[in-house]
Amino acid sequence: MSQPQRQEKIGATNAKDASHAARGLLGEDGGLDFLSEGGLVLWRTVRDGVKYRPPPLPNHVPRWHQESRSRILFKMPLRDPPRRLFTLAQYCQQLREQRQELCRIPANSPIIPEPLRLLDEIVDKVLDLVEHLHAQHEGVGLLAPENILILEWENGITVSFTDLGFYWDDPLAPTLPAWLESDPKVNPHAELWENPRRQLERFDSSCDLRILGRVFCSALLGRPYRDVPDPDTVPETQADPPSVPLARRIWVVLAQIIHGELTSIDDIRQALREYPLSQHFLGPVHRRVSGWAIGLATATVLLTLGALIFAIWLILRAPDHQASDLSQSQSPQGTGTSEDLAAPQTAPAPTDSHNFPVSATLADLEKSFTEIVTQYRDNPTPVQWEETNKRLRQLREQLRNSSGAQAEALRSKVERFLELEFPHD
Repeated sequence: MSQPQRQEKIGATNAKDASHAARGLLGEDGGLDFLSEGGLVLWRTVRDGVKYRPPPLPNHVPRWHQESRSRILFKMPLRDPPRRLFTLAQYCQQLREQRQELCRIPANSPIIPEPLRLLDEIVDKVLDLVEHLHAQHEGVGLLAPENILILEWENGITVSFTDLGFYWDDPLAPTLPAWLESDPKVNPHAELWENPRRQLERFDSSCDLRILGRVFCSALLGRPYRDVPDPDTVPETQADPPSVPLARRIWVVLAQIIHGELTSIDDIRQALREYPLSQHFLGPVHRRVSGWAIGLATATVLLTLGALIFAIWLILRAPDHQASDLSQSQSPQGTGTSEDLAAPQTAPAPTDSHNFPVSATLADLEKSFTEIVTQYRDNPTPVQWEETNKRLRQLREQLRNSSGAQAEALRSKVERFLELEFPHD
């Protein structure tokens, strides 16, 4: 296979993205190379004094191998060239660039765009890897959005932690590397960790889970955070009320993880499946007026109308002689009689909208329904989702003014489609 063909197979991966993915936070340099025997290899160099102990990764997860002729060069062979490789930080940055369009979809929408579905799949893979490491009594190390590597193949994705297994071992060095400093002013990623040196020396699963919450929080917002920021300073972290079904409450879950309220991977996995990370990029759920409130408002309006009609009836029931005296004293010559004045005014007969016969109008509405559904099926984008929902509800309103078996059948089809595709709207 020629080099251009191999590059084509990699897809969206470019040299800059691969370099960042390979370096992680601890590497000095990195990149992506083609192997002479085929395939690809990620490579990275580290500072002299950095050592590597291979972690107990699952067999399918790529891992680093130290180059025999160099203390600082490490390679990660990739047997099958992936379509893309990127870090969680890079992927969330791409989603933030699309957020203006994505947030037009409410968080309880049954249709989630593919990029957001992939984000939730990445989160599941991260949780699976952490669970595997903890079962082996191994910690996640200095985890951050920049060192969570995602490799995407035709049949799925694989997640790896590119800085896992590396540690510092140079007692004679005059200074520590910056990534071991606990001061966020020197090492911004210290916001994510509780004590970098101690984390590399001992296993603490509860500490790992709190760090995992900070990593997810920081990936969504694009910078390291130790806790979920207040919505007054970062409005994106505003959560929907708990009374709203399927509400946007991912930030409540992340706060629970960071504060240690979710104490196991299973607890975190269950919470993130109910309120996934993808909710951050979707819009809030608008509260709907409850049925009893609508009923109360309707009853109030009917009572008011009833009182008004009764008052008009009482006025019209005034004694006949009063009406006769009034008509004789005030009616000018040539005007109509009191009976003429009291005669009810006849409203103009309603005409059909668009001046179509009923059968032709129904045929047009049937055609419109078919076109709306076809466009929706062919192009299920966020914009199309919103437009389809709007047009179908307008069509339903038009059908309320039509009667007959044909109109009823079409109205049933529209209602059924809305119920299946937009059940929470």
